[in-house]
Amino acid sequence: MTSRTSDASHDEASPRGFHAGFDAVTSCTDTRPRALAAFAGRIPGLLSASVDEEIHAHMGATISEAVLQAGISYETVVKPRVERLRARHPEAVTTTAFLELLRRIEPSTLLGFRGRKPLLVRRTAELLREAHVETEADLRVWIELDGSQERLKRLSGIGDKTVDYFKMLCGIRTCAIDVHVLRFLETAGVEVRGYADAKAVVCRAAELLRVDPATFDRGIWDYMKRRG
Repeated sequence: MTSRTSDASHDEASPRGFHAGFDAVTSCTDTRPRALAAFAGRIPGLLSASVDEEIHAHMGATISEAVLQAGISYETVVKPRVERLRARHPEAVTTTAFLELLRRIEPSTLLGFRGRKPLLVRRTAELLREAHVETEADLRVWIELDGSQERLKRLSGIGDKTVDYFKMLCGIRTCAIDVHVLRFLETAGVEVRGYADAKAVVCRAAELLRVDPATFDRGIWDYMKRRG
C-alpha cells in the first residue's frame, strides 16, 4: 500500500522553500514546473518508481491507515497495525461493519495506539457512514464531489495531505505533499506557496515528464528517503 509518513499541513515544520498561507495553481507562464521537471529528469531511476495500486477492500484498514499515517513511520507503526486489523477482523470491510467493531472494542485498544488518532478514526468512519460511503468504490466517487473534501477537513487532525492520502488509498492517481516532497522542491530551488501550490507544481511537472502524479510523487519520496 501507499507508504507515506507526514502531513505537512498539520504535523511537520515546513522547509525554507515553503511559504504557508498562500494557495495557488500554476499558469502557462509559471516556470517552476519546468524547472522541477528538468531537475528530476537528471536523477537516475526517479521516474521509474513502482507504485502499489492495490486497495485494501477493507474500509476499516483504509480509514485507519489514512488517519494514522500523518507524522508517523509507516513501516514500523502504521503498516503492522493495519495488517493486524485486516487479519484479525476481516469482517470490517464496510464502514458500517467497521463502526460495529469499534462499538465492541475501543479504538485505542483495537489499533494498539494511544492519543487522539484512534478517536479521529471513529469520527471519520461516522462521517463516511453519514455520507453513505461504505466501500473504497463509494469513497472514490464521494471524495471528488463538491464539498466532500471540505467536510473531511472540518474534522480536527485531517488536512489536505490526509485527504489526498484517502484518494490514493481508493485508487485515485494523485500526489500527497509531505515533508519529503517539500524538501525535494527546496533542493530543486523551487519555491512554493502553500499546499495547493506545491501540489499544482508537482502535478504539472509530472505532466511535462509524461508520468502520472502518483509515480512522480513516489519517486521523489523514495529518493529523499534514500538521501536521509
